[in-house]
Amino acid sequence: MEYESFLKGLTEDLQERLGEGHILKRQTIHGLNGTERHTLMVMGGDLPAFPCFHLDKRYKDYMSGQVSISRAAQEIAADYLDGSHRVSVDISCFMEWELVRHRILGKLVNTERNVNFLQEAPHREFLDLSLVYYAEVYVGVENAFGTVQIKNGHMAYWGVDEDALYQEAWKRINAKGEACLCSMADIFAPLSEGMGLPGYGLQEGIPMYVLSNKRGLNGAVEICSPNALQEAAAHIGGDLWVLPSSIHEAILFPCSQYNDDVQQLAAIVRDINKTEVSPDEILSDHVYHYSREDRRLEIAA
Repeated sequence: MEYESFLKGLTEDLQERLGEGHILKRQTIHGLNGTERHTLMVMGGDLPAFPCFHLDKRYKDYMSGQVSISRAAQEIAADYLDGSHRVSVDISCFMEWELVRHRILGKLVNTERNVNFLQEAPHREFLDLSLVYYAEVYVGVENAFGTVQIKNGHMAYWGVDEDALYQEAWKRINAKGEACLCSMADIFAPLSEGMGLPGYGLQEGIPMYVLSNKRGLNGAVEICSPNALQEAAAHIGGDLWVLPSSIHEAILFPCSQYNDDVQQLAAIVRDINKTEVSPDEILSDHVYHYSREDRRLEIAA
């Protein structure tokens, strides 16, 4: 009931600040892994799209006493009136298959955690994960793109099947130069002097690498790419342990450097997912093994 009281007070205060020409609409957005986000849509004026303002953090700050309802309403009103949200979203490319097909990308989600989501989204299973598809759309800001999740209705509208989506996404997932492999030592070098390198609970001295894509967005999908993993194995040397850090990246290190119980690695992944990863970005609690000789990724624990 606390949340309902907060929302009622917020909408009343905000409505008074914006005036009668605006309608406020509450929305619940269902995200990955069964997560939900609560937003408030402000409808009014001649905008091509209506801005949504996130409520969850504002409610958390209200409950902790960091912000009052009046202050939260003032901040939303200021953000709305300064026009910073008013981007022009170009969805024209989304209307025809021949225009959108070149913008289709893939990302990995956890199959078991996203049963309801996958009922509405075309996908292809990969180990304990599923490859789903989205498209990039231009949002009217220099070098800025938004994403649109592809659902079953989009396939029907375009007259294509899941295999067509897969073929287009696969071109980009497996393309040369799409995957990015970086040493964690290099990533954390500016921060780790005198502090030590984050070791994921492993013994010191194990060389660790981050595998993602060149966007840094939904980059864990590169563990699907035989080219990306084979190049990583050649660079790192030998077979690899693959730890799913989030939907955006995976942690790789050589099997030759870790000979302890693989179940311990899985325990580390589970602990990190519980304490460090945003709930909607968790990928898997499993650990994977990549065989350089067989060019094959499989669940190890």
